[in-house]
Amino acid sequence: MAGEIQIMIPQYGELNRIYSDFIVSHTFSFDKQKFITDFYKQYNDTKAFEAAILELVLDKQKEKYTLILNSLRTEIEKNILIYEKHPLFDDEIISRVCYNFADRYDADIKAQLEVTQKLSKPLNEAYNRYDSIGYRVHTAAEEKQAEKEYERCKAEYEKEKEELDRLYELERQARKESLQYIENCCGDIYKLKWEKELARIERGELSDDTFRKEIEAYTREITSELISCDKLFGSRDSGCACPKCGTGRMRFYGKVVRCDNTECGLPVFRLKAGRTLSDDEIKDLLTEGHTKLLKGFKSKQGKSFDAVVAFDGEYNTTFVFPEAKKDKKFSGRKK
Repeated sequence: MAGEIQIMIPQYGELNRIYSDFIVSHTFSFDKQKFITDFYKQYNDTKAFEAAILELVLDKQKEKYTLILNSLRTEIEKNILIYEKHPLFDDEIISRVCYNFADRYDADIKAQLEVTQKLSKPLNEAYNRYDSIGYRVHTAAEEKQAEKEYERCKAEYEKEKEELDRLYELERQARKESLQYIENCCGDIYKLKWEKELARIERGELSDDTFRKEIEAYTREITSELISCDKLFGSRDSGCACPKCGTGRMRFYGKVVRCDNTECGLPVFRLKAGRTLSDDEIKDLLTEGHTKLLKGFKSKQGKSFDAVVAFDGEYNTTFVFPEAKKDKKFSGRKK
């Protein structure tokens, strides 16, 4: 979930480029309106945003998360400044690009309709000749020729009619899609005011416990993984020293193992790719810098895989895959 914050930074950058392009050249398109709407739909849940920020703060070293948060805040502040200082897209502009997108097949449909209608007349004439030939004296060759002409006209007409139907379906889809993006979301994005939360975090005005209370209604799972508070979870000693600072003891709190040295506070989360690490597996990680080869992990696509969980050079957990074991040493340090 913390990865969402890092994904959000370039997304915000693209949003600001769209705003800036409009200010400079007054150019706007349906694709840009679609991006703005999708951005808002993806990031309008402030509780999810706060949860992602909290996880980032707890899961990364201070230097790293501070750099990430500063980058994000820069983009957010730039977005707010642009919105407040410059007139952006009004409802009329957005409606126009959406309606233009919905009607973009009109010219092709008109041209294809003319082609199809022109073929309907010879098809009807060929059908009437073929249908009426039985009511007059005729030769077998004449009947065969009438049938052949009818089949030819029918094939030509159906080919063009199929293309016309395809264009009508594309038009139907375009109109349906345009209605999904006709709302002006720029003001809604501005009202989110996320930079206030980021500033409060950097000033230390929001404690972990404050964040926990704010996001508890959003997700119990995140709360249980992130909180390292004795009042909520009875802690117990893992029997292992902290692999990072070497002075603290690693203690179990719910679904997280954390160093009790307040100046360090290294967190190690049990849940990895849909699999919860056991006490023994956690101890292997803490003492050896890596676990044994473990089974039962699942990718975002739902595929199972086997891997070793190891510390990298900054004591973040990472996966080491079986094929890499022969050529690479684990980056975690053995205590």
